[in-house]
Amino acid sequence: MPLLILFLAIGVQIFLTAKKVSPFLSLLIVSVLTGFLMGMEPSAELISIEKGVDSTLCGLALIICLEP
Repeated sequence: MPLLILFLAIGVQIFLTAKKVSPFLSLLIVSVLTGFLMGMEPSAELISIEKGVDSTLCGLALIICLEP
């Protein structure tokens, strides 16, 4: 079942990208739907999304700041 949910999430992401939805919004929508379908509790889902965004922005901030 988790593999089916993964393929569904990839399909939704491709669909939203084709419809020119904002990349941030499409990733947020897909992550919330995937967490819900996998049976995560809402509080755990929010913490997981927060950690993912935090780690991505931290790495991106370093690249932007260190670029000449």
